[in-house]
Amino acid sequence: MTNITRARKSNLAAGSTWSANGGAVETGDLRDAGSLPFGSNVFSPAVQKERLSGDTFARLTKTLDAGEPLDASLADEVAEAMKEWALEHGATHYTHVFQPLTGLTAEKHDSFFEPGGNSDAIAGFSGKELIQGEPDASSFPTGGIRATFEARGYTAWDPTSPAFLLENPNGTLLCIPTAFASWTGEALDAKIPLLRSMDALSISAVKALKLLGDEETVRVFTTVGPEQEYFLVDEQYYYERPDLVTTGRTLFGAQPPKGHELDDHYFGSIPERVLACMMDTERELVKLGVPVKTRHNEVAPGQYEIAPIYENSNVGSDHQQLTMQIMQNIARNYGLICLLHEKPFAGVNGSGKHNNWSMGTDGGHNLMDPGDTPAENASFLFFCTAVIQAVNKHQGLLRASVANIGQDHRLGANEAPPAIISIFLGAELDKAFESILSGEGDGKTEEAVLGLTRNAGLALGRPVDVPHYAPMPRPLIPRGAVVRPPVPVTTEPGTSLSGARSAAATAAGDAERPHSSAAVPDRYSDRDAGRCGTGRAARCTQYLTSRNHPRSCPGKYRIPGSPCRQAHPGADPSSVATAPSTS
Repeated sequence: MTNITRARKSNLAAGSTWSANGGAVETGDLRDAGSLPFGSNVFSPAVQKERLSGDTFARLTKTLDAGEPLDASLADEVAEAMKEWALEHGATHYTHVFQPLTGLTAEKHDSFFEPGGNSDAIAGFSGKELIQGEPDASSFPTGGIRATFEARGYTAWDPTSPAFLLENPNGTLLCIPTAFASWTGEALDAKIPLLRSMDALSISAVKALKLLGDEETVRVFTTVGPEQEYFLVDEQYYYERPDLVTTGRTLFGAQPPKGHELDDHYFGSIPERVLACMMDTERELVKLGVPVKTRHNEVAPGQYEIAPIYENSNVGSDHQQLTMQIMQNIARNYGLICLLHEKPFAGVNGSGKHNNWSMGTDGGHNLMDPGDTPAENASFLFFCTAVIQAVNKHQGLLRASVANIGQDHRLGANEAPPAIISIFLGAELDKAFESILSGEGDGKTEEAVLGLTRNAGLALGRPVDVPHYAPMPRPLIPRGAVVRPPVPVTTEPGTSLSGARSAAATAAGDAERPHSSAAVPDRYSDRDAGRCGTGRAARCTQYLTSRNHPRSCPGKYRIPGSPCRQAHPGADPSSVATAPSTS
């Protein structure tokens, strides 16, 4: 009993072991220019323009925009400007950051300073050191493409992803994004295949755009905006679970307590401690140029999400690696552990990384934007079809690219198994593609206003039927009383609401015949509406609790106590609803 008491005392104390540091968010006026330090630790185009000569900056920009090979003669001036900028911010070392096939980033730090001739140190950083590094590659995964004694690996500067400064309590580090290749040129990382695929896609997409009449586009880029989900667990709880410490997920334990299946944590109010951690994390990411946009509670208890605005896929992928690192580092300052495993707890939702992917031109045109009239947007229809075909043709490769131990654990709860790949277009695009496939119809969908009440759709100026998905408030009605519910109203273009109501009331008349099952066919379908003996279909206003309501009516699947609102062939428009029982 003593041990249990001690454990409970320590658990209760875990939530109070933090205090706000007050330094995460500026207290100044954020409307002032420069008050938000976005990209302050990035060697961005703005910094390059300020520190490079006009000719060098123009040549570098032209090279990157056109996707051409980098002229080595530019490297020395860029390296000198980058070194001076880093030294001004207190950096003593630089590193080539690369992404070997381990699922993590890797780096080797080198100092700017070397011994001088007069017992002093001289800072140096050449173009050669900027362009290429030589870390040992013998212990990284290679896929068996070479023997261990040939395991030389090289890092190569990726100028399309800007260098940045990573701050540490004891100093600052200049980080240079790089690719990682073997001495014979094989890709040993995740960046090179991405860059190659982006280049191949650009070449084919530009050819297609020229056939569609676009002669101005030079490059097409893919963009990505990953939504990172994660769990925050108190450090004390974390270190009491060796399975979490060792594997990043739980290997044993009880099922979640009853009530977690209600998902009431989703988009709930963010706890103060967690919000403080989020704000601190976002401030650091803003300084690194990561365009963070969204934060909120996720479905599972203790689960949260951070999402950036989409950006170039290469830069976005580098930023994603950086985001995960910063999240884990900052969480420790608040006595928390950030869990990034895809399925750390059984029985509740895992942490996905939903990728918002698209393609865009160098002129800023989003090729996957359907526009207001997708059925007439030839460019969109072409590229959308190409994506659908690519997913269908290369589904095995696509599945393999996301298959890993953590991802395949992310089953159960409200999640789809990662082995299932599907494409959902929505009703509007379905209609557009069906019209192309069949050669019939124009594929257009008329503009509409989303109605939030039963008659809200009347503003559309065309016949509407707003489904009634929830019971209407039920007034207190004496037992046995017969009432007439509001007559459903539809309007034709140019017809006023009052005129429509008057016409409907006249059609209904004063008859109060009960809606008997004999008056309604056993089957109901849209195609039969209006083809009965009377040549018309009337709206059924029988309440679903009425004895006289036909059991065969599809309306029986609606919520009891609400009008059916189905159009039954042959039903008399003067049908009168029987009041729901108040017992």
